[in-house]
Amino acid sequence: MKEQYDKHVRDAIPYARNQLVWLSAKNIKSVQPSKKLTHLCYGPFRVVKKIGATSYKIAIPPYWKEKRVHDVFHADLLRPYVAPYFKNQVIEEPIKVPDVVEDNDQEDTEDYDVERVSDSKKWGRTVRYLVEYTGYGREFDEWKPLGALKDCLNKVAEFHIANPDKPRAKGAPTEIVEDDDSERGGNVTD
Repeated sequence: MKEQYDKHVRDAIPYARNQLVWLSAKNIKSVQPSKKLTHLCYGPFRVVKKIGATSYKIAIPPYWKEKRVHDVFHADLLRPYVAPYFKNQVIEEPIKVPDVVEDNDQEDTEDYDVERVSDSKKWGRTVRYLVEYTGYGREFDEWKPLGALKDCLNKVAEFHIANPDKPRAKGAPTEIVEDDDSERGGNVTD
């Protein structure tokens, strides 16, 4: 029986600390309307350390932790990152993840600029808004309640002016307020 099992099992690729790897998007929930529109892999991410025989802890962005994505993955979900061979190969800018210096986890308290609010939907008794961030792809869009969008209420107002039939949260602005910060996108807070 062991012989039959071993025919289909390959040894896990060993990854070194700080090595860049791609993460399979197989088990990561996306905001794309169809699974075939999502990326096959995310990253590249840095390996923090090996956990057990076949799992690795990787440095994921802080907003993934907010989405409750665990940072330990089996080696089968990781692939080594290979830099492009030619200068004219078009690749997306990799996610900026700092070098791993220590094993302790430190949360980043960084704010993200809101590019626009693209959708709203009922979420139980409340309404949530789909927020797109400046400089990030659609896979990083998040559903946020109105209370988390205090610094970018003009973006919510712009959304409702363009989409009057979409669900509106209680207390959502109906008009764009002109002030000194109206040119900026605003920040998301939790």
